[in-house]
Order: sequence, then C-alpha cells, then structure tokens
Amino acid sequence: YLGGSRMSGRAPEGSFERWVDDKFGRPLNDYFFKPYTEKLWGIPASRLSDDWAAQRISLLNVKDALLKSLPFAGKTPRTYAKTYYYPKGGIGAIFETMASDIKRLGGTILTGMEPVGLETEGNRVSRIIIGKNGKGHSSIASDKLLSTIPLDSVANLVEPGISAQISFRSLRFLNIMLDSKEFSENTWMYVPEPEFIMSRIQEPKRRSPFSAPEGKTSVMLEIPCEYGDDVWSMSDDGLLETVLANLKALGFDIEREVKGCFSTRARHAYPRYEMGYLEKVKRLRKTVERFINLSTLGRQGLFRYIFMDTAMIMGREWATNILGKRGTERIDEICNSKELIETQSVVA
Repeated sequence: YLGGSRMSGRAPEGSFERWVDDKFGRPLNDYFFKPYTEKLWGIPASRLSDDWAAQRISLLNVKDALLKSLPFAGKTPRTYAKTYYYPKGGIGAIFETMASDIKRLGGTILTGMEPVGLETEGNRVSRIIIGKNGKGHSSIASDKLLSTIPLDSVANLVEPGISAQISFRSLRFLNIMLDSKEFSENTWMYVPEPEFIMSRIQEPKRRSPFSAPEGKTSVMLEIPCEYGDDVWSMSDDGLLETVLANLKALGFDIEREVKGCFSTRARHAYPRYEMGYLEKVKRLRKTVERFINLSTLGRQGLFRYIFMDTAMIMGREWATNILGKRGTERIDEICNSKELIETQSVVA
C-alpha cells in the first residue's frame, strides 16, 4: 500500500512530510520529495508547513504520478504546460523595458540604495530614509509607498526591534559557460540526493536560443544555502570545482568544455514555511497595515511562496488602485487558495 493514512503517522498533522505521505505514500516521499525538500528549505520536512504543497505539486496522488511516468499516459490530470512565452534576451528584458519606460515618462530609479528608516505621521508614512552602504542618508517624501523588501525588514522600519522569528532560505546560482552545442536534452533537472550540492540544473539555451552564442551553451546550477555560510561565501573557482565533481558523478563530465563561470546570490530567495509561521506573519503584517499609504507585496513582502507572474499581477493591481480605478481590494490574497496554481510537475 503506497498512499494514505496507514503510512503517514511519522510526521505531525499540517507538516509537508505528512501531506506527501498521505498523497503519495512513504516510499515516493523518501525517494524524492523528502530529500529534495529538506535540501531546498534547509529544515526537516516534518517542521515544514504543508500550506504551499497543494499549490506547487501538480499531481493528485501516487496513481497520478505512476500514470504520468508511462509512455502511453496521454492526457492525464494537471499536465505540463506545452508552450510558454519567454523574452528573447532573457527574463531581465521585461524589467529593462519597464525601467526605460519609467525614465521616459519622467520617473526616477535609484539603484544601490536601501531603506534605513521610515518617518511616520499618525497612520501615514511621510518620508522614507535611504542610504548607500550605510552612508549618505537622505530622505524622500512618500505619498503612496509599495514595499517588496522582506516583511520582517519593513516591519522593523516602522517599529524598530519588533520580534520577527521568520526566516528565508538563500540561493547561490553558478553559471558555467560551455564550449559545446548542448549540455543535455532537458531544460531543467531536479537533484534530490543530499550528497550533491545543487538542487536544480538548468540549461538557459533551452528557454531561448539567444541565451548563448551560436554553437555554444551554458548550464546554471541552483544551490540552496544559508546567508553567510560556506557555500554563500565560497569563491566562484572553489564552487566550480565542487560543482564539476558533482556533475561528473551524475554523468556529466564537462570540465574540458568549461570556458568560464560567474555566480549570483539571492539572500531572501524562499520564505521558510516552518510550522506555526502564519501567526508570526500575521503579526508582522498587522504592524505594517497600520499605515494606510504603505503596502507590502511580492514573495518577500508577503512572506508567501509566489511565482513571478503572481507578483506581477499584484503590482498591476496595486497600480490600478492608486490610479483611482477599481481593482482587486485584497491584492495580497491573489492566488492564495489551496489549489494548484501552475501546471508544472515535478515528475518527468
């Protein structure tokens, strides 16, 4: 018996581990879901809330998983998205275009700055204090303020010293340029085994052929870590050495094809849904919502595991509202049902 409550007693109700045991059974959980999830989030699956699971795992149960793996499966429930739109020059092209339009229309974009304080008057935020590398503080008057920085950070700006007790998982991305036409036939691959440093392998050229020069390709490794730990702090060359050894063990011996590498980091990549997190999030949001002209949105701002498309919808709705047009009243609740909100599957 592979699924159901007869095999789900090892983890508490409401945990991710219990949810997967109930839906897929312990063998499949132990083989893929549990090790992958614990690598990605950095905590035991028994401590991780199941709130996001139903929205992110597109299969119904173990029967659905088995059907999806068969060559004659045909149209099974919750299939992959077969086609999608992707910018020719990469996802950054969207935001480069937006920045260009903002400047063309008279707007100002400040980069390399960070908010270090908010001045308030009653139930309104009157000014935002900004700085660069802890120096040269200045202030900007604020009429309407939208924050997408981490929720605990913006709460601390309006109430310094507030206890947060929420945390984020960080990511390190290593991009390796290759002197070859392709790395594999897959756009991405998941790596659940704990002995390998990466959680996912992507080949950007599979999304857009313009992501690499003609006849060349690249591979990008997503590497979960904690802010400031050894992986976060490691040099690119040191990380490359580790990654190449891991890839070789996985059957990808690419060392002779490497033409260079570079890395990027995301400190607040994933809001860590530890059991009991929701009450802490509610307290922080209540602190922010005292101010009628301050909104907090996005993955970090809401402490919600949302994707880019949902964040962009939220931004458009916020803009619609401040322009005086009728939009969604509870922007923060967009795509917040416990139902599947994407078609991607973790089973190939």
